[in-house]
Amino acid sequence: MTLRTKFRGSLPYAVAVIGGFLVAYLIVAFVIFLVIRQINRLKRPADESPATHDCPFCLSDIPVKASRCPHCTSELKTAAV
Repeated sequence: MTLRTKFRGSLPYAVAVIGGFLVAYLIVAFVIFLVIRQINRLKRPADESPATHDCPFCLSDIPVKASRCPHCTSELKTAAV
């Protein structure tokens, strides 16, 4: 007589089986979560260069390609092309 047939149909055996399935499910779900998180981390876009910089005269944010500051109307010496 094996342990499985001896306790078949009893409540502690059923709880143990359900608990085992629950633990196995949680382990598999956690592993899938970690795999998906690593895949998403690889898909992140590369760091792009900033789209704005500070005006040397009034220190407000202006686009990189601007040749004049829209706030203080000063002419910028280095305009990115």
